Amino acid sequence: VFGTGVSTREFWESMDEWHDMSEAWKSILSEAKHIGLRGPCSLAYVEELGIKNASVIGDPVLYLGREKIKSKPGTKSIGVNFGFSTDRLWGKSDLEFAKKLLGICSLLIEEGYNINFFSVWPKDTQFMRNCLDDFMPGYKGEIFDAWKCSIDDAFAYFDRVDLFMGEKLHASIAA
Repeated sequence: VFGTGVSTREFWESMDEWHDMSEAWKSILSEAKHIGLRGPCSLAYVEELGIKNASVIGDPVLYLGREKIKSKPGTKSIGVNFGFSTDRLWGKSDLEFAKKLLGICSLLIEEGYNINFFSVWPKDTQFMRNCLDDFMPGYKGEIFDAWKCSIDDAFAYFDRVDLFMGEKLHASIAA
């Protein structure tokens, strides 16, 4: 198993549809030769299940990183990522999260910042467009559809922004 994470039990217990699948996972994971996990919390959880053949290797997106970090352009440009999670997030509302985030973006625009959005999948793009129409009417900036592009195109996007604020894990790590 390469680069998996283990969900936070406290988070999923707060969701109506949650069912404890730890015994099923224990059965599957105990068959693996080795389990490479994203972080120490995941490792602690699988060790609680009695699984010994695991170690922390980090998130696989880290392996896509570049050898050299480029300096930022200093153009007051901010990349922003948020999206659709079927309300599976702390606070339980994609819409409320987007409303608050776009409120912050509006304040930044008033301060002279340029805001561009970064989408990781088609449902996020549509959700972003709907939220922008509702909470930032008249916004004319870019939505970069990373799901249509290469990793090099995504890194070129990150090079164009001075700061990146992200909700989605892998977009944020890659930035």
